[in-house]
Amino acid sequence: MADSDQPEPDLIWTTGGDGRALKDAFPRAKRIVQCVDVYEAYAGPAQKKLEIEDYENADAVVAIGYSLASYLMRERNVPRDKLFVIGQGADLGAFAVPKAEPEDIRAAPHPRLVWLGLLAKADPVLIRHALESLPSKEGSLILIGPEVDWARDLAAKDSRVFLLGSRSAEDAVSYLQHCDVGLMLYDQTRSPMQYLGQNPLKLYEMAAAGLPTISTPHREYDFTPNPALVVNSVDDLATAIPKALSEKYDLSRRMLEFANRNSWGDRFLEANSLVRRVLSGSL
Repeated sequence: MADSDQPEPDLIWTTGGDGRALKDAFPRAKRIVQCVDVYEAYAGPAQKKLEIEDYENADAVVAIGYSLASYLMRERNVPRDKLFVIGQGADLGAFAVPKAEPEDIRAAPHPRLVWLGLLAKADPVLIRHALESLPSKEGSLILIGPEVDWARDLAAKDSRVFLLGSRSAEDAVSYLQHCDVGLMLYDQTRSPMQYLGQNPLKLYEMAAAGLPTISTPHREYDFTPNPALVVNSVDDLATAIPKALSEKYDLSRRMLEFANRNSWGDRFLEANSLVRRVLSGSL
């Protein structure tokens, strides 16, 4: 690289994992390392040393949520004064424009429950009971995401289930706009560490669509209050589904207010401000 005609970077922003490699390749560049999850929950503890080295060699460390920031200070020894939270957001512009109702859900009766994302991460029991909690066995369940066996079985047994497969992020907007309640019911048998650092993007997208949302717990919710109805059990769902429907307009308004406080435009301004501070050496 030193012999090339390409200019050297002033700043490198990575999500970590390279140790000292980039620091050694570009010794004069400032460095921001972003952490997007508790990596140990998926890769095991072996990378702890690499993570710590990444953060030590960074001029600033960014976490996508306050729960994750707390973890980094406690478990990865990141100093508070070089740790910054730049959270998730939503593309408010994409959701502000009303979209046509997708043809493949026009036959789905209201009220419509919707799951959007990896069905492999969903809790099949809670999803099934959410459908059963609809009043008088009415309504429908829209499942958007890569198909899995339990979802195929549920769709084969119940005509109210519309299993659509994957959709692009752009197309997903129209589906959310034409549903009534968002579901974020994640498999709680997974390691609790997997939920420790998550700041779920789907919450912000459903908020931007004005969807009343029912969610299993996330540690981030303790730091970032939001209008989602949090459930821990089948019994909780039996109460949450009617509440989401009967208070739909109030919950929708509160979700939109939450989204308006958390746009990607806001997140860009926060990131831009941090970059300027790092480059100026004012941290």
